[in-house]
Amino acid sequence: MNIDMLVALLFYGLLAIVTGVFAELSIEKKYGQLRVVFSFLTIFIPSLFAGLRFGIGTDYFSYATTFEVIKLSGDTKIDNSLVFWSINKIVAELGMEFNVVLFVTSFVTTLFIYLTLRRKKAVLSVGIGMVIYMLLYYQMSFNILRQIAAMSILLYSIHYINKKAFIKYILLIFLAMSFHLTAIIFLPLYFLNWLYGTKKYKKLKIISFISILILMINFSSILYPIVSRINSLSYYANSYLYSEREFEFGLGVFLRALPFILPGIIFWNEIKKDKDMILYFNILIIGSITLFSAYGSVNYTERIAHYFLSALIIFIPYIYKVSSHLGKLYIGRIILLIIVLLWIWDFIYLGRNGTVPYNWIF
Repeated sequence: MNIDMLVALLFYGLLAIVTGVFAELSIEKKYGQLRVVFSFLTIFIPSLFAGLRFGIGTDYFSYATTFEVIKLSGDTKIDNSLVFWSINKIVAELGMEFNVVLFVTSFVTTLFIYLTLRRKKAVLSVGIGMVIYMLLYYQMSFNILRQIAAMSILLYSIHYINKKAFIKYILLIFLAMSFHLTAIIFLPLYFLNWLYGTKKYKKLKIISFISILILMINFSSILYPIVSRINSLSYYANSYLYSEREFEFGLGVFLRALPFILPGIIFWNEIKKDKDMILYFNILIIGSITLFSAYGSVNYTERIAHYFLSALIIFIPYIYKVSSHLGKLYIGRIILLIIVLLWIWDFIYLGRNGTVPYNWIF
């Protein structure tokens, strides 16, 4: 590990810890009105550093170029992503720079993550949840910032499924789609809550999981012929859905899935008392299956998996709290250790998403 990696380890690690501490302080009643300040800092600090960066994140210059085109002509559309395009347009019209776009997008993303965690503060650690987000998705958002913004909104929307608040749910789906069209993949979840939001129908769930696995492994051969015939979507089909690669078995995907699914099985008696957590757990399973299928399908299925694997942001701090209450805190600690090791391996050592070293605009 070279000096850039060590500096990045300290920088991003401390940023995650500080964000988590402020998040935890923000729900402590003893701090009174200071909780508002702590809530703001939880969202503001990671957004600030996302905005102050320069040249890091694989797609940084692509987005920067798009902003400059919008600033000059205003005619460029960003994959029909109306809200994200509007952010660029407003920032440009106000005479501000591209870094403000990065800040605003990160602020929206972090806000929805925080609000989702805060809503479930009675059953999980908000601070740990924010740390999980910072380790798993914050640096990823430096690259696929639109998709991670959409992911955060989708995560927030899950609450309205069990509430049977269809209008609120569909509005949030459309908001997520205004950042990235692929967010539409969450739409069927509302209508499948009778299956995935209940402890019943175990055999039917297994059948559905197997069906999802088959669909994802054959993602290219099933979806490509359909989508490629739609003019407005043919670009995405040729860019993302077509693949000729064979299925490859790898141990890595199990290390990214099983350590988080097994605690759900161990603590199932607790999980089944909370309908929201049943749904989060099944969404996590779907995400794990989708990630697994990426070994034998197109690479884009891994991006789809992020939408579902975002349930980890809720599920891990929940499991941590449950394991503590049941005298099995070592399970929660092991899970956190695995998250930290995956973060170091992916973002620090392998340098995925191009976030090492961190470079300022100054």
